Amino acid sequence: MFDKLTSMQVFVSVAYVGSFARAAEQHQISSAMVTKHVQRLEDHLNSNSYNAVRDFWSSLKMV
Repeated sequence: MFDKLTSMQVFVSVAYVGSFARAAEQHQISSAMVTKHVQRLEDHLNSNSYNAVRDFWSSLKMV
């Protein structure tokens, strides 16, 4: 079962570190599970929000 809070935490980690694999290491889960968390959250929000967040974090890192 997926917990929305956990999915949000995983999502933020992916966006912050810029990698599903590194986020998986941080949360001690598989990359496949990270993908499932992100997909579940996007399905819940009916959007593809990961791309928007990734672009936002990338622009912040350039500053």
